[in-house]
Amino acid sequence: MREEEEGKVREEEEAGEEDAITPDSTKEEKCQENAEMDERVERRRRKQRSSQTKKTSQLLLALSLSLALSHLSLSLSLSLSLSLSLFAFQGLYLSLSLSLCSQQLIDSLSLSLSLSLSLSLSLSLSLSLYTFLSTCYPSLF
Repeated sequence: MREEEEGKVREEEEAGEEDAITPDSTKEEKCQENAEMDERVERRRRKQRSSQTKKTSQLLLALSLSLALSHLSLSLSLSLSLSLSLFAFQGLYLSLSLSLCSQQLIDSLSLSLSLSLSLSLSLSLSLSLYTFLSTCYPSLF
């Protein structure tokens, strides 16, 4: 009988030791699982942030290119309008000059108007190119 009681006590002690070991190992496993889960969550957040950053930078690049192209288009249209206006003015002035002035005056007037037209077109194109480049490639300036 005594041996049976001692056997039961030993079994309980061994069971108690196993119970004491099991919660600690379970806690360690849970801590490790939590750490792994935290790592996965952090990786997912980093990927999402990276993806959002890429999308934002692509959107900003597209917006700046669109703005630069619209400015270039506006500048070219303004330049063309100015050139056509000067050309019309030149034609009107030449027709008046034909009836009133000598051929030498008409030639000099025609040359000066052509030069001013070329200069305005050149300045407008240079401004458009500068605006486009400074918008798309600000590091150049």
